[in-house]
Amino acid sequence: MHVHMPLSRILFTIQFTLVIALSSACGNEKPTESAIESATRLLQAGNPEAALQAAREAVRSSPDDPEARILLADTYIHLGDGALALTSLDQALAMGIEPNRTVLLTARAFYVDDLLDDVIEIPVPETLGMPDYVRLMHLKAKARSSLSVDAGGRDDDVTQAYIELFELVDRHKSDVELDDVVSELARTREDDAALERAWQHYRCRTADIEIVRWQPLERPGARVLSVGPEREIQTIADAARIAQDGDVVEIDPGTYDGGVALWPQNDIVVRGAGERPVITANGNNVQDRDVWLFTGDSVVVENVEISGARSPYENGAGIRHIGRGLTLRHVYLHDNENGVLTGNRHPDANSVLIEFSEFADNGDNRGFAHNIYIG
Repeated sequence: MHVHMPLSRILFTIQFTLVIALSSACGNEKPTESAIESATRLLQAGNPEAALQAAREAVRSSPDDPEARILLADTYIHLGDGALALTSLDQALAMGIEPNRTVLLTARAFYVDDLLDDVIEIPVPETLGMPDYVRLMHLKAKARSSLSVDAGGRDDDVTQAYIELFELVDRHKSDVELDDVVSELARTREDDAALERAWQHYRCRTADIEIVRWQPLERPGARVLSVGPEREIQTIADAARIAQDGDVVEIDPGTYDGGVALWPQNDIVVRGAGERPVITANGNNVQDRDVWLFTGDSVVVENVEISGARSPYENGAGIRHIGRGLTLRHVYLHDNENGVLTGNRHPDANSVLIEFSEFADNGDNRGFAHNIYIG
């Protein structure tokens, strides 16, 4: 049986069907855009569970849209699932998303899954803008902190990672988007010893303080002994044996490997002359402990750098003083078991004055040694 349909009816049917098809095609992007906006708002509102449903809807609406995959990855990260986030990021890359867009999210995905080595290995593209770069550095620093405790990493690596972060924040402090980073640092400093140590170290180095202008202590009429490779007294140990009460010992610039010494004098000044000389233990020590040991009263040490104190007793000091009255001015004591250590033999008359000085990376990482240990 044949049914005859007027031509006008056929044209109307074709036209109606085409309108439906076109309407459907034009509306395809609207659900995706709406779902992305909804998921973004929900993430910002702190509701990642609801955001996940909207992000999945965006992917269903437009499975070839890399932006939807990026949003889905961000949502998984907020939910603590780094593996699924990495899968979504791989899909976005396969769809042609700019690789720089995925760097920060990849770092965060590794981080939430405790893949700390992978966080550290991620390269930082030159074109990655602030503040993402700062947040990535923060993740790297936190990862290094965890590695230093759990995997035997070097403590100075942790400090350096944080210092790089502080430098970035200082250079871009006008960027209001850094507020979250600064707030997180402030929150975690109390509970993160590595972060606090690096912060103090950084602030000490970058402080803009007018009075930090060291000048040698005046000692009119005192005998001056000059020490250096071209001098009559060539070693610090020789100077310590020759010096008498009230003398001033001046050490020429340079590096003095194994420059350990026992100083028994009272009222003595030992200082670098000109550019600060560098004194390293280089495997030597005084009385199985120290780089410099002072046993007299009224001792002044100025303008020297001392490092490398190691002891079988795990309490070697760059400078140890067991008398009355010690003044340290413009000294840099680092990488010793103790920076400076004083005794408590004379607690009724023991004073220690430290000015214009820096103590860094002293200690044995087990709590038995310190930057500064008084009495």
